[in-house]
Amino acid sequence: MHHMIVAAMQENRAIIKAHIERVVTIFEPIIRERTEAGELKVEDRQKRPVRSTPRSRRSSTRF
Repeated sequence: MHHMIVAAMQENRAIIKAHIERVVTIFEPIIRERTEAGELKVEDRQKRPVRSTPRSRRSSTRF
């Protein structure tokens, strides 16, 4: 399945981008609502350690 996702990301970027935007549209208001209600804690992304491997390279890593 991982290889199918990698192939789709490499060959169908517009479709993947549309999917990601749809997922964000669905989850963003839910996360905002739960955060405002105090049910979720938001971590300051500026204070997180820098990753040594870019996400784009990690996504094609074989398992």
